[in-house]
Amino acid sequence: MELDLAIKNRRSVRQYLDKKVESNNINFILDAAKYAPNSGNKQFWHFIVVEDLNKREQITEACIGQDWMKTAPVFIVISYNFEDCKRFYEERAEMYGMQDSALAAQNIMLKAYDIGLSSCFVSLFEENAIKRILKIPNNMKFYSIITIGYSNEVTQAKRTDLRNLVSFDEYKGKKSFTSIFPIKKTIERIKGRFRRK
Repeated sequence: MELDLAIKNRRSVRQYLDKKVESNNINFILDAAKYAPNSGNKQFWHFIVVEDLNKREQITEACIGQDWMKTAPVFIVISYNFEDCKRFYEERAEMYGMQDSALAAQNIMLKAYDIGLSSCFVSLFEENAIKRILKIPNNMKFYSIITIGYSNEVTQAKRTDLRNLVSFDEYKGKKSFTSIFPIKKTIERIKGRFRRK
């Protein structure tokens, strides 16, 4: 799949089919996760794949008010070796842990979409409960859970016009947008030139 399609069409899915996710697809997703940018290329992540129904139900209870999670056949918990990171980066370890985990999560979700699966990023949970359920040691932290499965819903999400999100040279710095916006029309114009030749 083209990268642009994955970026623009991926959506957070909260309703999944009762269908098993093949092991090779989980492997593809995890392989993509390990290539995410991370602090100093130290790769402090540890990915916990949760397929056991009982554990998924317990985790769902610890993710306050998110009963929809029960429909997902796979959870990927992104844990992070906080103590090792702290030895290298001291007070910046917490920030790097969150950043590295978020970058890995994005790779997971894009790869899932690329191979026909859906996902959702979950960050509301009772941390100690999940650490207990998954036997995560004290030197590890975790920042997110990704649900994975085959979608059972049609999702749409409107995005804000890029003009409202971009500044130049300083916050709210103005610049003529005519040179770069609207991008879609510019791309169509360029493609049109090649088609005429």
